[in-house]
Amino acid sequence: MLGRFSKDAGSFTGIEIVENAVRVVQLRKRKRRFEVLCQAQEPYQQPADTTWMVQPAHAAAALRRAFERHGVCPHRVAMALAADQVICKPCRVPRQACEEQIEAQLLAEAERLLPFALDDLAMDFHVLGPCSDEPNSVDVMVAACRQSTLALVQSVARHAGLQLEAVEVDTIALTRLLPPACSDQSAVLRIDLQNIALHRWQRQGVCQRWAWTSTEPMLSGELPEQVVLALVSKGLPADLWVSSGACMTPRQLHAMSERLNVRCRPLPSPGGLECLGGPMLLASTLAAGGLRA
Repeated sequence: MLGRFSKDAGSFTGIEIVENAVRVVQLRKRKRRFEVLCQAQEPYQQPADTTWMVQPAHAAAALRRAFERHGVCPHRVAMALAADQVICKPCRVPRQACEEQIEAQLLAEAERLLPFALDDLAMDFHVLGPCSDEPNSVDVMVAACRQSTLALVQSVARHAGLQLEAVEVDTIALTRLLPPACSDQSAVLRIDLQNIALHRWQRQGVCQRWAWTSTEPMLSGELPEQVVLALVSKGLPADLWVSSGACMTPRQLHAMSERLNVRCRPLPSPGGLECLGGPMLLASTLAAGGLRA
């Protein structure tokens, strides 16, 4: 096989599935900047009183249409699970342990650490680095979910004819958008039409996600009073990075800062992705993460 010489050679595609739409962003990297090869949002009709995870066939069909309509290569695809479907826990393992030994230790401790039966457990881990107070140990972040939940995402990709290479936690993926010097006293607020999600994490990598739905689309980014009260009740950090489907002006961000009593700033986009709007944020972040891997 001689390799690929088409426009999507060396590309990666990120996918986000929301109720009634799938979002697709295909990127490649050139001269340290990302280049958008395709961005698409394909609608679908979800039966009332159900979600795409309960009846995934509609989302899979929409993905297939999006890839065929826009000529996107179905290889090298990443998707995400919501952080409230995944448990992330920090652990410590011996410094000299190899990958197989780390996995064996984590599996042995799984029943104590995780509320999942072992026969319905999907687990992955990432070595964070040496422990600051135990020189013979390393810190490891464990991510686990129900195997049935992961299998559902894999099934959607398979039925859409896609080659799924990665499944990320949405909150962890979004942390890559924060400036390098950003502390753990930060959070991301994502406003997407009628949906609001607050993403938080701690220095050791533990992430949290809360979601709310408004009765009306928030086209100006103005939050309903009940959402403001819910956000404040979570104990917001000093800095809140905001992503909105509508372009929020400095005046609107200032008004939000006063209502929430925190500093609100626009979430920056990686170089080359400034053209992508808020709704495509997660899909573009997943694609960019695949190119960095």
